[in-house]
Amino acid sequence: MFVGRFGELGDSKMYRKRVFVFFFVLFLVSLSAIFIKVLPVVPSVCQLPEYENYHGDYRDLLIVRDRCVLDASIKAVNDRSHPKRLMIVSFLGNGGYKEALPKLVGLVEDENEDKRVRASALVAVFQIDDRLGCAIASNYSSADDALGASAIDILENEDYLHRRKSALEAYRNVISAEYAL
Repeated sequence: MFVGRFGELGDSKMYRKRVFVFFFVLFLVSLSAIFIKVLPVVPSVCQLPEYENYHGDYRDLLIVRDRCVLDASIKAVNDRSHPKRLMIVSFLGNGGYKEALPKLVGLVEDENEDKRVRASALVAVFQIDDRLGCAIASNYSSADDALGASAIDILENEDYLHRRKSALEAYRNVISAEYAL
């Protein structure tokens, strides 16, 4: 079948095994190069990622880093000047982080808070603990704003409230945004 250097080696199991191992190692090296670009192994990886030069969904950057950025995300929720605050609240709900519940409930109940942030926090509370979310939503269902609309959606158990973005989907989106695919 093969001529030249391969000789009879081309049909042997050993040859196929070597080819498989070669391409598998090549695949792992390529994959590691992508992840080094997307998720650098430095202490700053546990801080909130920069967003100025990223053109994708900021939540994807947070989902990729998962629990590593949880503490920084919970702290950032209190910073009213953070431009990606809604995305951080959404990330906390998407991940189902029970550690964030006290802060999120506090956001929902804060009358001085922006209505959009309160609505996003209410949805995040529901995504983390549906019973608590329903109990809180019943208090705000009569409001004529984003918070009231979110409360009604929660009480009606809308489908979109149960959708979560997986880590694999977030990786794919980050890689697509980084390499403009």
